[in-house]
Amino acid sequence: MNSGPCGLRRVRAGVLLLCAAAAGAAAQQPPSAPEPAPVGPGSLEALLDEPLPPLDLGARLPAPAAVPPDPEVLAPLPPLPTFDPAPIPGFEIAAITEDGIRYEVRLSGLAEVGLERPWKSLSFLWRERNRETTPTRLASRVRTDEAMTVRLLHSEGYYAGRAEGQVLANPDGDARRQAVAEIRVEAGPRYSWSEIALEAVPADQPELASKFLLSPGMPIRAADVEEAEGAHLLALADAGYPFAELGARDIVLDDRTASGTYFLAGTPGPRAVIGAIKMGGFRPFDERHASRLARFRPGDPFSGRLIDDFRRTIIATQLFGGVTVTPVDTGERTAEGDAVTDIRVSGQEGALRRVVGQVGYSSGEGFRAEVAWLNRNFWAPEGALLLRGVVGTEEQSARAEIVKSNFRRRDQRLSLFANVANERRLAFEAQSLTLAATLAYESTPLWQKPLTWSIGAEMIGSFERDRGIPRLRDPDGGNDEEGAGRLFYYIGALPASVLWDRSDDLLNPTSGFRLGLRASPEFSRRNLDGLEAAYVRLVADTSAYREVRENLVIAARTRVGTILGADLLSIAPSRRLYAGGGGSVRGFEFQGIGPIGSTGRPLGGRGLVEGSLEARYRFGDLGVVGFIDAGQLVESSAPSLRDLRVAYGVGVRYFTGLGPFRLDVARPFARRPGEPQVAVYISIGQAF
Repeated sequence: MNSGPCGLRRVRAGVLLLCAAAAGAAAQQPPSAPEPAPVGPGSLEALLDEPLPPLDLGARLPAPAAVPPDPEVLAPLPPLPTFDPAPIPGFEIAAITEDGIRYEVRLSGLAEVGLERPWKSLSFLWRERNRETTPTRLASRVRTDEAMTVRLLHSEGYYAGRAEGQVLANPDGDARRQAVAEIRVEAGPRYSWSEIALEAVPADQPELASKFLLSPGMPIRAADVEEAEGAHLLALADAGYPFAELGARDIVLDDRTASGTYFLAGTPGPRAVIGAIKMGGFRPFDERHASRLARFRPGDPFSGRLIDDFRRTIIATQLFGGVTVTPVDTGERTAEGDAVTDIRVSGQEGALRRVVGQVGYSSGEGFRAEVAWLNRNFWAPEGALLLRGVVGTEEQSARAEIVKSNFRRRDQRLSLFANVANERRLAFEAQSLTLAATLAYESTPLWQKPLTWSIGAEMIGSFERDRGIPRLRDPDGGNDEEGAGRLFYYIGALPASVLWDRSDDLLNPTSGFRLGLRASPEFSRRNLDGLEAAYVRLVADTSAYREVRENLVIAARTRVGTILGADLLSIAPSRRLYAGGGGSVRGFEFQGIGPIGSTGRPLGGRGLVEGSLEARYRFGDLGVVGFIDAGQLVESSAPSLRDLRVAYGVGVRYFTGLGPFRLDVARPFARRPGEPQVAVYISIGQAF
């Protein structure tokens, strides 16, 4: 092709039109006149080149001639001949007002497509239907709800939907309902996806495209689109691509087939490996301690789930008022081309000190009030100091405790405490001093572990009296009125426990099982007669859970305990086994099951067996429970099922983010004199 007037072989259509217009304009110009010949001296050009004469600033311009004013302009205007300031007889100015009216709302066409309930939650017309308004405002509400209804239809995939509103003035002649606001809806067909295409999919993990939450055949819903795109970013981060970027979405609707195509632009970015943890802002601990909280190490493939777990674990320390955890591309690359990504922690200081208190009352244990003062970082890092005092009907105590959380590794806790207590229980009285240390590896709601354990050491000095037998005379000749009969015990113990947990949830399990064993070798010496006793306390707990149908869970538990190596009365009353109460057999008093002494009080025992069966039904955030508890405590070390005590009851559960709030009411079978008619228990978490 020969070159055109623009000098291009191939040009866009717009450029061709521009070139053609320019050529046509040139063809229509008249022939230009010949250029004039050069001029010599004395010509116009020469005159223009001559300098101007100097300006005389002292000269004055002549004053303008005076113009006499026009008399007609200055004359006053004549009065209007038709204006009469007197009011017209009988004329009144009416106030422009609108009386308040009541109206009814009629809606049609949304119930059939399941949108009536969300419409009512969004409609101002519906929300204000029981209040008087004016006709103008009512009409405005109808128009506003018309537009809102169309937006609602579109958000749920009804893109051909229409809404029409009108106000009917007292159509039924009811004076109490002066108007009807009517919204009529034609939803039309629901559009569905015909094709889904993604650009931000890594080449080494094409299966992520098939896991996208949108698929052909699904209805086109705005909420689904936003959820799918957010989930795709999380999936990319979990797959090791934290720097993925999503571009604009392109949605094309086909009205003929009531369908739509979806295309999402974007890039997955580089694949990442984890680098170092960097602390910024408030620093209650250093990077070394922060690495103990993480379930990843430098060089591990990047995982969004592990980063989110790390963030929640930092928040759970309660040392921060706010915290962000951000992956940062260092610019370094591994030999495989992966981006080395640092994890940057930035937070603000939280409230490190706190005072808390609680007050309660129960029919079994009476009044109880507790106050505690906490310094969360007394022994940095994460060494909390807790000072607690309790005043109650059955207990008065003071406790000082240091708890070192995440000690040497995540969820490992070191606890050191001293406790002074005065207790008056159903079975015994005790005034004791306890020094103890415990090291425990625990499960938490953030990280439930299959195997947990604890080991510890306790040293106890205790004045105790067994309320199940008559008071003993002390060797100094004291009497009952002066508190005689109390014996002093020196007790040393090495408690340990292990738990195998295969349940699906720490606070509200619906499947799986748990097996636990607690053992405490102990040695005691009594000051009255120098009696020494060496024995071991063993308690085994099992529980199982199964969802037999939707929202219905059957849960069962057993507990078997024994004390080996010493007879009952040589063991301090506070170290014996007991049964009955909220954590044991509901419906009975705390320590209310087992051998009874000559005073009518419990003696405690060495052989324990308990069992519970629950049916748990949940609907939404509420649940109901029916249960049967049974148990028996005997003096011998061999547990026995003879003369088993049984109770039954019902409960209510309210499910919260911290676990279910529990309220149980129980009553004993074959109730005996002195046993409660009914017992009530309130707590957090399931009974087992």
